[in-house]
Amino acid sequence: MLSNLDRWAVVAQIVKHMRANEGWAGETHIQKTLFFAQELLHVPCGYDYVLYKHGPYSFDLHDDLARMLTNLILGLEPRPPYGPSFKVEETGNSVIQLRNSTVQKYAEQIQFVVDTVGTRDVRELERLGTALLLKKQCPDTDTVALANKIAELKPHVPLHLASDAVQEANEIEAIAQSKGVITQ
Repeated sequence: MLSNLDRWAVVAQIVKHMRANEGWAGETHIQKTLFFAQELLHVPCGYDYVLYKHGPYSFDLHDDLARMLTNLILGLEPRPPYGPSFKVEETGNSVIQLRNSTVQKYAEQIQFVVDTVGTRDVRELERLGTALLLKKQCPDTDTVALANKIAELKPHVPLHLASDAVQEANEIEAIAQSKGVITQ
């Protein structure tokens, strides 16, 4: 598992890439993007995730984001009408440079996850994240059963969108494997 400073450097780099790709970089976006980086691509951040209101959520990551704000590694930029977006402050750039070897070690994973999920809207992220979480929790469960479980846990998600999310999560995993960005 990464040290706190290494983990903060990875989080800051993800935020930086999200902003460069014109992603929102709100907390929900960061939560889901980090979830994919950690759970699919095996970037060892060490966050514990639970199924929460809008899909996988880490209270530890929430606390880290607050600490990163307090330490001026990240800042918030108001973006009405939806709420603030995180941005990397100068101290954050210094942390990225200080932990450059870690950031470079996971550069392909960071770029892949930001390109793949970093600009999606929160509804898509909820469905995709929930699909990946359930795939990890129930690895031998087929696509239909996973889609039914998503629809059961998330009654506001229609079955056809749950099924699409499971299929897309499978496709993202297959693409990641073909590109060699899933670390061991």
